[in-house]
Amino acid sequence: MKRLYTYLHTPGSPERLKPVYWVWNWLCLLLAPILTGSLCLLISYGDYPYQLFTGILDNKFLLFMNLLPALWLMLTLYFATNRAWIAFLVSAVFSFVPAIVNYFKLRFRDETLVFSDVQYLKEGANISQRYALGMDWKLWMILAFVVLGTALLLLLVRGRVRKKPLRWGVFAALLIAAIPLSFLYRSADLYVSKGVNPEFNTAWITTEYNTSKGFWYQFLHSAWDMGGKKPEGYSKKDVAALLEQYPDADIPADRRVDIIAIQLEAFSDLSRLDVPGISPEVYAYYHDLEARSYTGDLVASTFAAGTILTERSFLTGLYYCETVRHNTDSYVWYLNQQGYDTVFGHGNNEWFYDRSNVCDYLGFEESYFLENYYGDMNYGQITYDNIFLPSIYDTYAQAKEASDAPFFGCFVTYQGHGPYSTMYLPYGEGWYTGEVSEESYYILNNYLGSLASTQLYLQELVEDLQSRTEPVVLVLYGDHKPWLGDSNSVYNELGINIDLSQDEGFFNYYTTRYLIWANDAARDLVGDSFSGEGPAISPMYLMGLVFDRCGWQGPGYMQLARQWQQVLPVISSAGYTVQAGAGVTYGELSEAGEKTVTDCKYVTYYKRKTFTMG
Repeated sequence: MKRLYTYLHTPGSPERLKPVYWVWNWLCLLLAPILTGSLCLLISYGDYPYQLFTGILDNKFLLFMNLLPALWLMLTLYFATNRAWIAFLVSAVFSFVPAIVNYFKLRFRDETLVFSDVQYLKEGANISQRYALGMDWKLWMILAFVVLGTALLLLLVRGRVRKKPLRWGVFAALLIAAIPLSFLYRSADLYVSKGVNPEFNTAWITTEYNTSKGFWYQFLHSAWDMGGKKPEGYSKKDVAALLEQYPDADIPADRRVDIIAIQLEAFSDLSRLDVPGISPEVYAYYHDLEARSYTGDLVASTFAAGTILTERSFLTGLYYCETVRHNTDSYVWYLNQQGYDTVFGHGNNEWFYDRSNVCDYLGFEESYFLENYYGDMNYGQITYDNIFLPSIYDTYAQAKEASDAPFFGCFVTYQGHGPYSTMYLPYGEGWYTGEVSEESYYILNNYLGSLASTQLYLQELVEDLQSRTEPVVLVLYGDHKPWLGDSNSVYNELGINIDLSQDEGFFNYYTTRYLIWANDAARDLVGDSFSGEGPAISPMYLMGLVFDRCGWQGPGYMQLARQWQQVLPVISSAGYTVQAGAGVTYGELSEAGEKTVTDCKYVTYYKRKTFTMG
């Protein structure tokens, strides 16, 4: 090594050493980013089977698409700085940091990192403090690689391009090459047809499907969908003409009721899965309330995370509306036009999922968060249901004292958010008494204890609303199934089928419940009992069911969506559908089903791009 260093760096080295010098230089410049990309692949599959990694190695296209970013960045930085070690260090940091974030996100939340997550960096940093982000052998290996690689290139790779026209010409060429290369990552056809991982390529299992592509390929591909990809065959004129066939209908003045919607974080009735050992007290009140309400299954598009997918689908009626960056048509805007006071509340920070801005974009007149309301109730800490649920009634009562206008409020709880401690039992023991491992015992008791706590305060809220003379409708729904251990360990230990290739596993994985309750004043006013079992639906249809119970036609879009519901009661952004009278469908739709999916995608894209309610 000492001799090599002397040969490569002694001024006036013999002419015969120059070929060795540059072969060594370029070998290191090419090998370093290839190793960087390979290590990114090694951590790209989280806790998924190792075959995801080997499947990428077997597909030359996938391998190329994942190694190319590090290679391009390394060479571009080399010609920009003329220093191999700087190019390596900077490119390694930019390559590994997102890959490591993806690694932890996969392990703890069963989601891949996508480009739109960049706008939630602050939220991600806050959430990460709640997980044990320990180093394992893969991460130690990456750290050692970066440190040793930087030192090696600093000491032994000192070649510099002396001819400035050549150096800057290649640099410019690399920058220009990024344009055609970007189209490779943008292409949906290549992503589906060429990026086939022979081990895993199940398109309707979104996380596994994207993970099977390798981190950098799926991450850069996701950048092109931040604003929503225009569906093939889309015509703005045709969609506008379709919507014109369904004019908005006013809410009859003599049938107006107040509506309070509460999205319960990770609230799921595990007793419906025949899990032995659950204390009857956990769901006692909720089951009693179900018996006095109109209830049904809510088939979400997300599992153990992705709260906003359910939340925004409910508020907009769109099957997909993750990102909201401008005024967007919603049922909130419609209710504003009908004279309703509209309020949003969430006991966490206003920047959480950018809700402060999104609430404005969706039409809420008032929005309350930790910073401007709930923080004063709980010493600036996240507000749990012992404070949050009673505050909902207070918000409603104060609104009715201040105005005669009808009221719509949407409130999103935080209690129930995973992960659940495996070290202590804040809600005590006895909520789960089955035979499981110690870690699963802690997780289940903490999750179920949280639900039992929620129902104590939910009961108080319902009793307070029942006592009101104003007609009030209460809508409750869970946003997704709970996190129950890394890699779904508790579900697996309990023997719960979450195999998405089977109908039973699919519904176990995605289904929560919805509940529509009304006080006596509301039942009498609209002439509906608000009882019975409703259909299994996507969140996009839930507001329509509320309007149905009240006897309202609603806005034109809702009228169109009711027709879709008759054909496809479940349309998911995760890629699956449920046809009326049939099981889960993965791309084998009837002619009416195909048309419904197409129309749904066209109208969703139109409404995400075109604001018509202002």
